[in-house]
Amino acid sequence: SSSSSSGGGGGDGDRKRDGSKLGEGMRLSSKGFGTAGAGAGAGAGTSSSAGSGPKIFSDEPSNWKEIDDKVNKYPIERHFQAIGTGGEDFKLAMVSAVESTLGCSVPASKVSVRSSSGGKYLSVNIGPVVVDTSEQLTAVYTAMSSDERLKWWM
Repeated sequence: SSSSSSGGGGGDGDRKRDGSKLGEGMRLSSKGFGTAGAGAGAGAGTSSSAGSGPKIFSDEPSNWKEIDDKVNKYPIERHFQAIGTGGEDFKLAMVSAVESTLGCSVPASKVSVRSSSGGKYLSVNIGPVVVDTSEQLTAVYTAMSSDERLKWWM
């Protein structure tokens, strides 16, 4: 997705489930995303504490909201990309996550898929779609992240 249509809220850095670089103070846990805490840089790890399960957001979600408020003006057009396993069923699940969260139908013309060279993974690209609020944006990523087949999202 391009930076002009995907807006800020994490920039164009890779958003890997392993906590690799996200850009603009964002980081991803094994189940979602959050904000990097004070002194944490790119690749700072996950937001999970030892002994506790993975969290969708870090302990400081207000920092993400502050950044989002500075760089995005809603409503905004966004593209979503999900990479995972499961073929056609995975594609339908990702489209459903976007549709149910945004309360609209995504036309087939705004959905594209591509298989990895080995055929193990499927990249699902959805958009552009209109996101009305930052809460909707985080809800889309939360809905997508609830699917265990999801490996990366952007």
